[in-house]
Amino acid sequence: MGIDFEKVAEAIEKSSPEIKNLMFSSELVDKIGIIAEENKLEEETAVKLIDEIGYVILSLKPRTSFLRSLIEIGTEKDVVDSITKAVEEKIFIELDKIKNTGNSQEKAKESQPQNNVGASFEQIVLNQ
Repeated sequence: MGIDFEKVAEAIEKSSPEIKNLMFSSELVDKIGIIAEENKLEEETAVKLIDEIGYVILSLKPRTSFLRSLIEIGTEKDVVDSITKAVEEKIFIELDKIKNTGNSQEKAKESQPQNNVGASFEQIVLNQ
């Protein structure tokens, strides 16, 4: 199942700079190429693999549906597990790092007082 170009373009536009960097990195293309080659994917299936990985990176499809998506795009059943494992280890791990970094930055912002009163020990003393 493909997702229309407008949704992809909108998701890219709304993405963080880190997600955009991942999506358009030459390393991503290289990693996908290696995975496709190692699993002897036909060119058409390899192109569809790129799309499916992009959908997950852009949160257009849930990561949990990735294996099912591989089957739907015509990937041979005997290599689906191998591809899923390789994508998890080589690509989605980068996605996890980006999301974890983003979450920790959001938590840090939330924990800072809005008016900066008491933001540090020195500030507390000065405020008293």
